Amino acid sequence: MDYHFKDMDINSVIEDVKNALSVLVKDKGLTLITKESEELPKINADSQRLEQVLTNLVSNAVKFTPEGKSIVVKSELVNAKDLKCEDCFAPILDKLEGEYILVSVKDEGIGIAKENLLHVFDKFAQIENSLSRKVGGSGLGLPIAKQLIEAHKGAIWCNSEEGQGTTFYFAIPVVTELQVIK
Repeated sequence: MDYHFKDMDINSVIEDVKNALSVLVKDKGLTLITKESEELPKINADSQRLEQVLTNLVSNAVKFTPEGKSIVVKSELVNAKDLKCEDCFAPILDKLEGEYILVSVKDEGIGIAKENLLHVFDKFAQIENSLSRKVGGSGLGLPIAKQLIEAHKGAIWCNSEEGQGTTFYFAIPVVTELQVIK
């Protein structure tokens, strides 16, 4: 894949995805809420690739969230040592150091069983239940999202509880003065 990295603001990606998916969200009878932290530092990223990741995460949330519920997309600045995750994702987050822009997509959908969490990023994996068979998909969206986030020197993971919804997270490193000097 081709990447076009430049210093950018993640909130512009969030707004673009919100606008692009507003009809889909409305047609499903859902509410899409964005909680964007103001004055976030820049990240060095390919905005189109991050838009692809976020579109996939929000589209999945729309698929698996029942009518009348909400999806929340949030951006914030975090230190890697403050990130929390399920044990299965700990080795991924343990590699991160410094400050990151964290984006989360939280839904009120069907959720994912703990034993299946790590497998959501496997190619062609689809967690079997009646709703996943009904909504379909290729099983490639999340593995591609993982590949795109890793190309940004970031991480992607999720937390979930069956019947309580799922939150997907991705973290992209903040541009530091040291990086700019290189």
